[in-house]
Amino acid sequence: MKKQKFDRYWVVRLEKGEEIITALTQAVKEAGIEGGFFYGLGVGTNLELGYFEAHNRPTSRRYSLMSMNSPVFKVTSHVPAVK
Repeated sequence: MKKQKFDRYWVVRLEKGEEIITALTQAVKEAGIEGGFFYGLGVGTNLELGYFEAHNRPTSRRYSLMSMNSPVFKVTSHVPAVK
């Protein structure tokens, strides 16, 4: 993983074979980010596709990720987390 800060945002580039959620979690922790959004695009393999985690389906096919985004926030002990 490579990351670089630009003014008010970070750019993170994952290496081939890196697990997306693990790498992004590490980048957020290392940068001390407590809130924001991430946007991504690229190609992924061995993905687990799901709709709100209700109907997950593992796949070994290669997919182009045209758009990937999500909020990023720090959960503290006084804020209830939803599973």
